[in-house]
Amino acid sequence: YDNEPADNGWFKLNLPDWYDPAIVTLFKITLSGHDDNRSDPIDIFLSFDDNHTSYSNVAFYNVDNYIPFTLTLDILNNDLLYNGSDVGDLSNIAMSSFENHDFFWVGYGCHFYHDKSEVDIVPEPMTMLLLGFGFLGLGLARRKS
Repeated sequence: YDNEPADNGWFKLNLPDWYDPAIVTLFKITLSGHDDNRSDPIDIFLSFDDNHTSYSNVAFYNVDNYIPFTLTLDILNNDLLYNGSDVGDLSNIAMSSFENHDFFWVGYGCHFYHDKSEVDIVPEPMTMLLLGFGFLGLGLARRKS
């Protein structure tokens, strides 16, 4: 998913209708941008309400000056990645945090130019195969009637 920025540095990201932590094999939230030459770390926040009255600081990292970067929160493996390299653990977030939600908000604090935010969520292959066969069966049944 690619989503447009919201106001005040918060970005709304949608979860797929089928989201279930038990069947997910990949769950990553990625921030892409470039630094503005300050020495403060980038803070990443997570909220599940539209007003952001309740949120958690889930990660922070000091990116290199003027270099394009990606900061990836690998939710499934509890890792923070900077340009693909593991640079730390995520302590305030878990797969189960996203249960029973249709969307969530990611907020960024500090000193960088934002290019995009995206969420990549992939279910286990067997679940997708079963879902596909279910749709195929429905299509065949409808065609016969």
